[in-house]
Amino acid sequence: MKRLIQISDCHLFGEPSHEAHDNNPATSLQAVLSLLMQASPDMLIVTGDISGDDSPQSYRLFLSMLTDTLGDTPWYVIPGNHDGNPSFEASLDHKQLRAGSPVSLGNWEIHGIDTRFKGTLGHASASELDAVAKAMQTHPQHHHLLALHHHILPSDSWMDRHCLTNAKEVAQWIVQQPGLRAALHGHIHTHSHYDIADCAIMGVPSTCWQWAMQPDFGVDDTQPGYRELLLSDDGNWTTTIRRLS
Repeated sequence: MKRLIQISDCHLFGEPSHEAHDNNPATSLQAVLSLLMQASPDMLIVTGDISGDDSPQSYRLFLSMLTDTLGDTPWYVIPGNHDGNPSFEASLDHKQLRAGSPVSLGNWEIHGIDTRFKGTLGHASASELDAVAKAMQTHPQHHHLLALHHHILPSDSWMDRHCLTNAKEVAQWIVQQPGLRAALHGHIHTHSHYDIADCAIMGVPSTCWQWAMQPDFGVDDTQPGYRELLLSDDGNWTTTIRRLS
């Protein structure tokens, strides 16, 4: 049994004391990291929007926080729409989980897709989807999990104005991947869980503020949190959302 943790949408500022939406992202992220480390995770995946201001300082802060808190626990990042800047590449290029180069966790392989596109919109390129499909075909005896930033199916909220532009094509691609057990995303700052064929599609709370799932822009008062997945070598898995108290 392996324990995989997903966090997302940290929105750190270069100035650690800076707040937004009545939340200090640096303080909140540190609290989430301290909580999740109590579970002794085997791996951590961060599904994008690490920075809130595109600053080099925000990425250096993120890197120092994860390095200091996680110790030897391996961790990887998926870029979000807020990470389309040179500072992300300079600070976290060596930690990016790229399409076609999955990481192994027990009998599971974790794949990444970069959905950065135009502004807040996302797009999963055919080349990246093909790279993931070929990597899965190379190891058919393994179970596979995908990580990306943008949500695949509509959230029925204002966040759907910041969508994955080829979501229908991605959903069709998922149906054609029998070895893909689950896909993890961020972006919508809330917990969600639905299925496409036999693949679970799951969103995660932000480590800072939570978006309200309503037609107009809004912030929800739910606490920050993370997703924990317990992955068995036989392909069975369970998941839990854990939040700050």
